[in-house]
Amino acid sequence: MKFKPALVALALCVTALVLMKPSTFLEVGAQGSAAVAGTGPGVLVVDLKDDADVEAFAQRHGLTLEYSAAVSKDEALVRAKVPNLAAALAKVKADPAVEVAEPEIEMRAFAYPNDPRYAEQWNMRQINALAGWKAGGGRGVTVAVLDTGVSPVADLGGSLLKGGMSFVPGVDKFADGNGHGTHVSGTIAQNTNNGEGVVGVAPNVTIVPFKVLADQGGGSADRIAAAIDEAADRGVDIINMSLGGGHSEIMNKAAADAARRGVLVVASAGNSGREGLGSPASSKEVIAVGATGPADEKAPYSTYGQGLEIAAPGGNTQKPGGGILQSTVDGQGGQTYASYQGTSMAAPHVSGALAILLGRGIAPKAAVHTLYATAKDLGGKGYDKTFGHGRIDVGAAVKTVVYTRGLQRFGLGVGFAVMLVMLVGLGGREMTAVGVIAGFTAGGAMFVSWFSPGFLTHWLSLDLIRWPALFDPGLVHNPVWSSALFGLVVMFMLGMFKRTNLLATGVCVGLGTGLICGGVNQSLAAFNGATLNQWWLIGNGVVLLLAGGVLLTARKMELSK
Repeated sequence: MKFKPALVALALCVTALVLMKPSTFLEVGAQGSAAVAGTGPGVLVVDLKDDADVEAFAQRHGLTLEYSAAVSKDEALVRAKVPNLAAALAKVKADPAVEVAEPEIEMRAFAYPNDPRYAEQWNMRQINALAGWKAGGGRGVTVAVLDTGVSPVADLGGSLLKGGMSFVPGVDKFADGNGHGTHVSGTIAQNTNNGEGVVGVAPNVTIVPFKVLADQGGGSADRIAAAIDEAADRGVDIINMSLGGGHSEIMNKAAADAARRGVLVVASAGNSGREGLGSPASSKEVIAVGATGPADEKAPYSTYGQGLEIAAPGGNTQKPGGGILQSTVDGQGGQTYASYQGTSMAAPHVSGALAILLGRGIAPKAAVHTLYATAKDLGGKGYDKTFGHGRIDVGAAVKTVVYTRGLQRFGLGVGFAVMLVMLVGLGGREMTAVGVIAGFTAGGAMFVSWFSPGFLTHWLSLDLIRWPALFDPGLVHNPVWSSALFGLVVMFMLGMFKRTNLLATGVCVGLGTGLICGGVNQSLAAFNGATLNQWWLIGNGVVLLLAGGVLLTARKMELSK
């Protein structure tokens, strides 16, 4: 057995793993000011503890309560008209059954419609959207769009829309009578490369439309909070909110609860042009998005301040062709093309970019880190309050996830295979076969993404551990799948046969490498706790490397007979 060369190979693999560990990204959060209630009549909104007796609470305070939405019973989110808002607020806040109480707060859509039609989407080229289309286009990812609703148009509809609902009182359907929500959804998921209309950032995602703003563009914070809760209950991957207003603790709490459940919550920063984020962008758990123009300048209307996480194209219609062009609906319900500007237009670029990364089977936190780390740095060096971590670059993010990490995993798979073959004392034939199989199992055929977008190229570019992402990215992070189980099944089904022994060995080593890499850089998320997750993935990965060693030993014994 050649211990010294094998130990050198092991040392190189361990060094590569250490260097692979990502640096932590800056987490910043903005704090909004509390809502102030007047002494006159108004609407009181209360988020009770989930197990609270709502009827008893109403009797204690003499309130006639209604749920903020039909789906708000499980969250005990209620509202009531009161004659003296300040007095009622002070009284209910002292009740131990209350988690949060505040006045009704109106949220508004953050966009400026512009009638002229522009022929070019400079924004898509600026963020290198083509790379995202080639990397799967967000296949299998679900994005809830909380907005004025979404209406199917020729270039957006059918399989792209799924099971929406309305949270606007008196409105049963999620149809968009404003155009804002359809425009936002188009930026995320407009049909692409179909010979019609315009393109979207992540054309293979599914949009779940939640109408939380009336056709005039306004809506209540508690009803938006109810929609956030419902979206999280449905298991969506991303929530996009191109809206905002004054500070709402109830809405911020709903966003924080959704984020703790693994949902990525994206919101526009606002269009005040001044410093200071409102809700929901001010919530620490929300990804707050500022807007840039065609020349990567800060858009003049874009709100900024501590807590702004990242920037994206939002348009600047002061410049010729500077708006964000999308297919939408006009006031009569017919299809039109319009160029808007606003941080409303910036947020869906970020939601689409995150969908691309999630569609690759990347864990939510790792996807956010990748987007921040690969953003184009604008303004002051590093993080700043004007652009956050910079303007998103889908091409750079995809390069990191698909090519850089793919090559790292490929090289480590080959390295671990070489080490094991050396330790067992087999020859070059085994080293080549196991190395190639382990490399492709661990890293995928990453360079096929250079070719035309499609299911086949997306599938081939994924490493084996992320194949379930073709159907549902969440399946990748199941602790049963993200374990040694599948590799051990392959070992016992194929490893004992001479003809398939090397195939089984390569698969075990490649899967083991993928699990170890996923634990080191936290790109896999079998468990919520970082420490438990890391040890689970690395431990199971080591088990599969040992299984590969056992298979090679069995082969050597068979050859020596």
